[in-house]
Amino acid sequence: MAWFHASACRFYGSVSPGPNSHFFTIDVGECEWLKNLAASLPPDVPRLNYEGFAFNVVPLLEGQCPPTENHTMTAPVYRLYNRGFERGIDINHRYTASRQIVETMKARGWIEEGVAWCIRPNGPWT
Repeated sequence: MAWFHASACRFYGSVSPGPNSHFFTIDVGECEWLKNLAASLPPDVPRLNYEGFAFNVVPLLEGQCPPTENHTMTAPVYRLYNRGFERGIDINHRYTASRQIVETMKARGWIEEGVAWCIRPNGPWT
């Protein structure tokens, strides 16, 4: 299998009109949709603004974190959402590789959105 990675799109709202939050995605469709949505909204409407690519990660392969080029396993990074839009507060997403943190956040009302991407166990690409 050929080794591959994906670049994470980075978005940020703004302090005013908001949301005062960062958001990351490696889903090309989600990235393009958010860019187009921001471009279609007037400047006084809360939106996420595209800031570019933030970092490289390992995408899921057939729904699983794939092994690296030297056959070591990658680890999942989970994305959670605070339900801010429906609660009338800034939207926030959190990313963690810890299942314990996922469960703690879910107990506090956060929504688990699944595995966002995978990470290499031995650090960044060289």
